[in-house]
Amino acid sequence: MPETPSLTIRLNAEDNVVVARAAILPGTEIPGENVVAGEPVPAGHKIATRAAAAGEPLRKYGQIIGFAKEDIAPGRHVHTQNVEMKAFERDTAACSEARPTDFVGEAGRATFQGIRRPDGRAATRNYLGVLASVNCSATAARYIARAFDREALADYPNVDGVVACVHGTGCGMADTGEGHANLQRTLWGFARHANFGGVLLAGLGCEVNQIDFLLEAYGIERGPRFRTMTIQETGGTRKSGNPFRPPSSPWRCSAAARTAIPASRRIRPWARRSTCWCATAARRSSLRRRRSTAQSTC
Repeated sequence: MPETPSLTIRLNAEDNVVVARAAILPGTEIPGENVVAGEPVPAGHKIATRAAAAGEPLRKYGQIIGFAKEDIAPGRHVHTQNVEMKAFERDTAACSEARPTDFVGEAGRATFQGIRRPDGRAATRNYLGVLASVNCSATAARYIARAFDREALADYPNVDGVVACVHGTGCGMADTGEGHANLQRTLWGFARHANFGGVLLAGLGCEVNQIDFLLEAYGIERGPRFRTMTIQETGGTRKSGNPFRPPSSPWRCSAAARTAIPASRRIRPWARRSTCWCATAARRSSLRRRRSTAQSTC
């Protein structure tokens, strides 16, 4: 048979009170405490388990919570009617129970089968990302991603897929302010995501959110794993699939193989990011001034 729940809760072995889990009637024996309730004790209230003379400390959680205002017999309801507060010397014994951390050894630490990026970050996936800099290139981005079904990826077993990341802005919008800054910051976050082994940033060509301004503002450089294109340069939406056709450079990420990586590497500290927000804000401010000067000259 299941054990009957105790009527009270003892919070510390040194306590001289316990807490009633339910309302306790007079004459009720308190199991495990060798005490009989001498008066009604409401649920959540304290009941004395040992005699306490007037002025003696009352302990709960092993700490002094007050002093007996009068003699308190075992089984009495301990509350404001018989408890008072007064000053006393406190020794919190800070850190007295501190113990050295028993760190898990190198061999026993958790690992996962991940991918190490050239900058040291760890990835759990190996995707190719097609980012749209503007809503006008969203259809082209989806078209490129859909072109690489399982059959097309069969020769690249280490590539988990091609993902299109699109949005609904970037064209008819102000080139300053919170909206523009949030869009660029979000695109920058996707472009640097560890789970992208290669990224293609696709634009229209005449949008407000110009690719070159984004790259300069966030210090992003074109390279083997980061390429850009515009629909106007490639000759239309249908021809925009070519930049990701093998053996174009983004497919070099297909050589990335999974290896055992410490689980702690799944989170990259903010402090280690290559671009800080203050430096980005300064670059953005400089770009705005240059664009303003160029427009006034025209």
